[in-house]
Order: sequence, then C-alpha cells, then structure tokens
Amino acid sequence: MFFSVKLKYFLVSFLCGFYKKTINFCSKFLNKFNSVQKNKIVFCSSQGRSVGCNPKYIAKEILRQNLPYELVWLAYPEFSKNISDLKGVRFVDYSNISLKMKELSKAKIWIDSSYKIEDLRLGLTKKKNQFYINTWHGSLGIKKMFYDSQTSILTDSFMHWFDKDFKNCDLMIANCDWEKEIYKSALGFKNEIQILGHARNDIFFEDSKKYKKMVLDELELDSNINIALYMPSFRDSLDIECYDLNYDILKNTLEEKFGGKWVVATRFHSTNVKKDKKILEQKASLYDLTYYSDMQELLAGVDVLISDYSSCMFDYILTNRPCFVYASDIEQYNTTRGFYYPLEKTPFLISKTNDELRENILKFDIVQYQADCKKFLQEKNVVDDGNASKRIVELIKKIID
Repeated sequence: MFFSVKLKYFLVSFLCGFYKKTINFCSKFLNKFNSVQKNKIVFCSSQGRSVGCNPKYIAKEILRQNLPYELVWLAYPEFSKNISDLKGVRFVDYSNISLKMKELSKAKIWIDSSYKIEDLRLGLTKKKNQFYINTWHGSLGIKKMFYDSQTSILTDSFMHWFDKDFKNCDLMIANCDWEKEIYKSALGFKNEIQILGHARNDIFFEDSKKYKKMVLDELELDSNINIALYMPSFRDSLDIECYDLNYDILKNTLEEKFGGKWVVATRFHSTNVKKDKKILEQKASLYDLTYYSDMQELLAGVDVLISDYSSCMFDYILTNRPCFVYASDIEQYNTTRGFYYPLEKTPFLISKTNDELRENILKFDIVQYQADCKKFLQEKNVVDDGNASKRIVELIKKIID
C-alpha cells in the first residue's frame, strides 16, 4: 500500500514536470515565429486577478485619446466580467497559456503592475524590439518588501525568476524620489525609473459622487448611507486571526462621531483569497467587496478607510477623508516584515484594539488630519496631480513612434 501511494505520487510529479517542460519548450519555439506588432499593447495586473491598478487607467487614457492601438488585457474570466469602462480592450483568459503567450509574444509593449514570474516559468521570452513597463502597485508603501524584508517565504527559485523579470523590465514608474529609491533597493531594479505619478490615483482628482453611487449600487444600499471600508494587507504567514475588527462597534462609533447611517464593508487582499476563500469569508462583514474588480473605485467612493500596513492608505490620503490604522499585531509584523519608517510618522491614528479604535475615532480632528496629510505628501514630494495617465501615455506614444 505504501509503495503504491509513493508510486502514484512519483508519477503525478513526473507528469506535472513533463507537462511544464513541454509547455515551456513549445512556448519558446512557437513564439520565436510571432512577429511583434508595432501598435499592440498587452496589460496585466495582479497575475490576472485584477482589472485595475495603474494599467487600467493607462488603458482608459489611451481609449479616451482614441489612439490607434490594439489593447489586450490578460485576466481570469471572473475578474473581467462587466467591465464597462474599457470598451475597446480585448480580454484574454489568463489561464489559457498558449493564447496568453501568443498575445505577449506579439505585443510591442507589456504593461504590468506586478511581475511576470509565472509567464517566465512557462517559457515567456522578451524580444529585443519589445518594451516592458512596470508601474508597480503600491504608493509610499510602509512595509518592507523583497530584498529589503528578509522574509522567509522568498525561495531561491522565486527570486531567480523575480530577478530575471526585473532585468527584462525597461522602465518603472514612480510618484516620488523616495519610491524610486525603494524600487532600487527592494526590487534590485537597475534600469530606468521615471517619476510621472501613479495613473490609478488620477481618480482622486475627479468628482467622487459617481464612485460613491457605484459602490452603493454594488452593495444595493440607499444613497443616504455612509460607507467605511476595512481593507487590511495580507500576512506572509497568511494568518487571518489578526483580522479581528469588530464591525458592530465600528459602525456604532462612526454614527456617534459623524452622524448618519453607516455600514462597514470589507475587502481582503487577493493573496489571501487565492489561498483560502472559505475561511476568509468567515471574517468578512455583511457587505463584502473582496471581489470588486477595481480597488481605486472603492477608495474613491467610500467615506472612511480602515487598514493596517496596506499601501492603499497612501492612495486614499489624496482624498483628504479619514483613514485609521487598526493593527493588532504591529510588534510581530515589525519583527517579521519590518517598516521603512514608523507608522507613527504617518498622518493616521493607530489602534491595536477595538477599544483604542473607538477612542481614536471619537477624538479625530479632521482639520489637523488634513494638515498632516498635506505635510506628509509635501515631505515625500509626491507628484500625483490627476494627470499621471496623460504623462504616461505621452511616453508610450514616443516608445511606439
């Protein structure tokens, strides 16, 4: 019986390895014969688990200018449904390996907000006349990452492909000098970095009313409801016990402080969702927005944000609306992952317990908070001003022409 199980395990492992090597070989061989199309751009975000972040707002600006480019987006089907504001973009199933590789091999420009490690493992090869732009997905992130973090989950195999991906990358886009230096240290990036701003943050310089309505419609709520969004980051251990925010206490406290009717919505990180959807759903509030495709629309539409170490706070800061830190495991997180600068140096009030969060909300001073936000952004020399997408598209025009 023991040898039978061991034999089955060996055969499954062998066949899986053989399948991957076959895909890798075929991809490399066939894609050599695909000529690069000058006007073709392929977008991707969060390894196919999002139709959002910086790539979406770059694509929207290209569509707004009615430029003669073929736009392709790689995403899993569940994330590319009902995307009404990207008409003119052709969606391709991220899980269809042969088709995905074909699209990438023909594109003049790749635009990604994360990395292409999975594609490289499957045989993706960047040609000399292709251009790879990486916009990354965090603003002024406080949590250390990759080469800066010393986290144990970064295997030698992962970092081998990680390094290869960022050597392939021709250009990264930042929103300040501080972020530029983090790209160099944390990602080991040695190529060109331009400070053009984050395209996804252009949304915060628009009228937020339409985005508030979009979120209310998604939750099937009346127009007089205020929304607090709880959006924590993932933990390297994938621990979810730290997500112990008391939604009832938070709701009642917000009504006491700001008046009106409130609901608390949740949105968990895609890394958590990928690992264990069922357990995570037990931690969600009644109003769960985890699967809403575009995080920036949520941030633009909600009235209050609660997070911990997520860079979403440093996007949301541009709205001038209240943001609070709820982090019950701050000492442990600082030991395992670490921070680039203390949380105390941000404009956000910090809470480790639900009682502390209640106290911080009740004593919140909007005038002082907004002054602190302005000072924080000025100290970092952030260039986000609502025109990042236009600047990036001007760059794309030059690359193509």
